[in-house]
Amino acid sequence: MWNPVEGVLLWAIKSLEYGPMVKSVTFSPDNLLLASTHHSEVIKLQDASNGRLKQELRISYDHEFISPDGRRLASSTTTGVQIWNLDDYSLTEDLQCGWCFHSSVVFAPDGHCLAAGFGNKKIKIWDSTEKLRDRIEIEYSDNPEMMGLPSCFSFA
Repeated sequence: MWNPVEGVLLWAIKSLEYGPMVKSVTFSPDNLLLASTHHSEVIKLQDASNGRLKQELRISYDHEFISPDGRRLASSTTTGVQIWNLDDYSLTEDLQCGWCFHSSVVFAPDGHCLAAGFGNKKIKIWDSTEKLRDRIEIEYSDNPEMMGLPSCFSFA
């Protein structure tokens, strides 16, 4: 973590104990929490101001995204998407889709939808206002303009 005004390193994620590198990072909307995903299938939740470890979550893949209200964290797995409660760090939902490689997971800015990209060339969107439930599935396998996995996407 850097102080951008002074160009001073404030603290660093120590990734060697969790594998060779950090795969991805995301901040909570209030910038108080930093979530980082590591090759050892761990999401570290740290105080963004000082790097103090708050919690570690064991996952089976590697992408994470914090909801706009800062109360939930979505993480992709090899079989679906997991939703974590950031108040008590409990796993609240495990959305299964069978074995499917995920490339990205994201909440809509209003927090009402959650989307995930799958290796079976589908993007699935869930209604996330209460318990997550299927909303829409988009298949792009027959579209020649959409090649490979959706590595990153967002809501407009």
